[in-house]
Amino acid sequence: MTTAPTTGSRRFAPRTGEPNSIRQLVFWQNVVSLHQVGLLEAAAKRLPGRVSLIVDQAFNQKRIDQGWSVETPSGVDLIVSPDNHEIATICQNYSTADCHHVFSGIDAYRGVYHGLKTASQTEARLNVYAERPDARTLVRRMHSQIRGRVNARRWRNRIHRVLAVGDLANQYYRQIGFAREQVRTFGYFHDCAASSPQKTVSKCFQIACVARQVPLKRIDLLIHSLRHLSEFDWQASIVGDGPLLGQNKKLAASLGLSDRVHWTGTLSHNDVQSIVQGSDLLVLPSDYDGWGAVINEAFSVGTPVVVSGACGAATTVCKPIHGAVFRSGCEQSLTDSLLRQIRQGPPTKKHRECLQNWYRQALAPAAGADYLIEILSGNSTEPPWISSSSSLDTQSPPDGIGDGS
Repeated sequence: MTTAPTTGSRRFAPRTGEPNSIRQLVFWQNVVSLHQVGLLEAAAKRLPGRVSLIVDQAFNQKRIDQGWSVETPSGVDLIVSPDNHEIATICQNYSTADCHHVFSGIDAYRGVYHGLKTASQTEARLNVYAERPDARTLVRRMHSQIRGRVNARRWRNRIHRVLAVGDLANQYYRQIGFAREQVRTFGYFHDCAASSPQKTVSKCFQIACVARQVPLKRIDLLIHSLRHLSEFDWQASIVGDGPLLGQNKKLAASLGLSDRVHWTGTLSHNDVQSIVQGSDLLVLPSDYDGWGAVINEAFSVGTPVVVSGACGAATTVCKPIHGAVFRSGCEQSLTDSLLRQIRQGPPTKKHRECLQNWYRQALAPAAGADYLIEILSGNSTEPPWISSSSSLDTQSPPDGIGDGS
């Protein structure tokens, strides 16, 4: 077998031209990603060969503590904590050009990076599935640029595709040196156990926010924005726990919002979904979120969203029926977006059904698997949330529902 040269020797031209067949997929993650289980299962149903998942450890305890359910992928070969010899064997078994390896980041996790370096010695195609780094401070931005450019210089001639999570990630990976044709905007397509859309029974406008009580989630920004809307009839449920819970409660009380903002703490995934489904709007005000899986949850039950432009999932909000995107960290922009949604009123049953039908075509695991296979096969195709949005043009609610400028 002819092996590819190492990344430190002569340049290895990436195979970015003609479409190619995909027989097997091997995913490399630090833990079983609860946001990718559905995608892997859907891909396994579509390929002639096996789909394998290699992880350093089984599950992320932090996610479990946040109320997420834990499950292993069905129909997927799961290998936990392989040693170096086992990694070499895996890479040798999946070494031909019709085998695609998909790595979570480049060098973010030791085991994943070792797998990347080992697989680079074979003819298999290598792909990276990655979010945009957190660059909220000057130091973080400088570090992400330097580290990113070093990695791009080393790996861009061996990487087949970069599955960039959101539009901002797409911009970042092209900026640090990957070619435009290598980088494709991708997302998370986790399985949301959606039920039939429900029309809100409450007479007042119901707002939900699901986020940990930590600085980057900016619950304080949401509270400050809500105080400007006191003349309207609304109630807000804030789900999640964390070190800033007490501080944020005091802030709401000091602004006279104690009787309108309700704090639930950590809930089970089913209870969270019930709150999102019973709300008229979901808000995600983060200063940074690689994606923001709760946006998928909202769309799956037909609830529109207001989301910060610093969240990867903001890329899916491409029609007024979806809700609005506001400028990250901008109180006025968030207030304006909330005001538009409240003035529009609760989404109708038809609105919710349209959103839920769109979700199935755009963000469900099956849609993600089809899109993934198209990308890895070398085909040029739009993200499913864009290609499926044309059907919403004749079903959008009246003008004015949050354009979030």
